Amino acid sequence: MLALLSKALLVLMLVLLLPTGLVFASQDAVPGDRTYPIKRGLENVIVKVSSVHPTTRAFFKADMSKRRYKEAVALVKRGDTGSQSSLIELVTQTEAAAEDIGEISDPKVKQELVDNLSKQIVEYKAGLNKLETANIEPPVVPAAQPATQPVVQPVQQAQPPVQAVQPTPLAQPTPITLPSSPPVGGPAPVAPPPIPVAPSGSIRNTIDDLEAINERLHNLSKEIEKKKEEKSDRTKKKDEDRSNQKTGKD
Repeated sequence: MLALLSKALLVLMLVLLLPTGLVFASQDAVPGDRTYPIKRGLENVIVKVSSVHPTTRAFFKADMSKRRYKEAVALVKRGDTGSQSSLIELVTQTEAAAEDIGEISDPKVKQELVDNLSKQIVEYKAGLNKLETANIEPPVVPAAQPATQPVVQPVQQAQPPVQAVQPTPLAQPTPITLPSSPPVGGPAPVAPPPIPVAPSGSIRNTIDDLEAINERLHNLSKEIEKKKEEKSDRTKKKDEDRSNQKTGKD
C-alpha cells in the first residue's frame, strides 16, 4: 500500500512541475533558497489534491514531515537562524500527519501508516540526538537593539587657577568595636538554582515533542489491536451460535 502511494506521489509531482523543469531542482531546497517557494507551492497543491481521501492525505503529510526534518537538519548544520522555525514546523507537520492517520477507518492501512510514521520519528530522534551530542544548537536570533545617539561633550570654559588652601588636620576619633549580634532566625535561605528549560525550537524541545507524538501513535496502535481482537471475538461467537443452531436442528 505504501509503495503504491509513493509511486502516486512521484507521478503527481512530475505531472504538476514537469513543464517548468524545476521539479528536481527544488526538492533539496531549504528555507532561504531561491527555489524553496516552488517546493512549498508544489506541496500545497499535492495536499489539496490528496485531501479527497483520508488515506492519501495522511500519507502525503507524513512525507511532508520527512521533508521538514531534512530541512531542519540542514539549517542547524549551517548555523542558520531559520533552523528554530524549521524545528517547530517539523513537530507541527508530524503532529498533523498523526492526526490524519487517526481518522482512517481501514484498520490494516491505519496500522501500516502508524508503523511507518513511528519509524520516521525514531529516525528523527536519532539524527537530532547526534546534533545535540555534537553541541550543535540552532543559533538564537538576536533582538533588535535601539540605535544609539552620539553623545556631544560640552566645551569646557577655561577657569582661572585657584590657590589650594591646606585644611587644618583634625584629631581622629578612637574606633569603638561593637559585638556582632547573631542573625535572627538562622542564616538567610539560599534560593535554589532555576531548572533549565529548553526553549521552543531547540533540539531537546523538538525531541521531547516528537517522543510525545510517538507515544500517541503507540496508543493508537493498541486501540487498533483491541478493536481487531473484539472483531475476532464477535466472529467466533457468531460461528459458535451458528454451530449450536445447526446441532439443535439435527
